[in-house]
Amino acid sequence: MKLEESKKVLSEMKNIEGDLAKSEIRITLRPIIASIEKTYGVDAKETSNACLKESLLKVKAFLSSCL
Repeated sequence: MKLEESKKVLSEMKNIEGDLAKSEIRITLRPIIASIEKTYGVDAKETSNACLKESLLKVKAFLSSCL
């Protein structure tokens, strides 16, 4: 998550085309989200790990800010 946030900030600082950076971030995060949801259900409802649930929500919120 921190790496993707850093990529976004760095691309903004370097004036790299925003759509390209956002696309790369989405390409990286979507498979991770899909894998977690496949294993633990939507929003990781089938796990008791609060950290996983919280992290998934943060990643989804970050991803939606990149759209």
